[in-house]
Amino acid sequence: MSGTLNPELFQKSYGFLVDQKENEIKVLQKEIKSAKKKKYSAEDLQRLREALGKNKDEMYRFKKNEEVREIKKSHKDQMKERMNKGQGAFYMKKSKKKKISY
Repeated sequence: MSGTLNPELFQKSYGFLVDQKENEIKVLQKEIKSAKKKKYSAEDLQRLREALGKNKDEMYRFKKNEEVREIKKSHKDQMKERMNKGQGAFYMKKSKKKKISY
């Protein structure tokens, strides 16, 4: 792979994957409900629950990374703005640093 990753361009290009993952979560939830009614085997039900958990974890990680990216971007923009005005450095608040480091 060559070049650098541009997260904004990546999000614009592959944003449909997030919607697809959310739809997959909804489908799995419906399938689990119907599986309980139809009395599927415990193994099949467990497999569905694991797939649902995996998808929910992926969505949580994606949203958390997106939040961190936005915080870093806003901090960088504030730094540029202050430097253009000739003011001193702008340091991030402790609460924002905690969000970034999880």
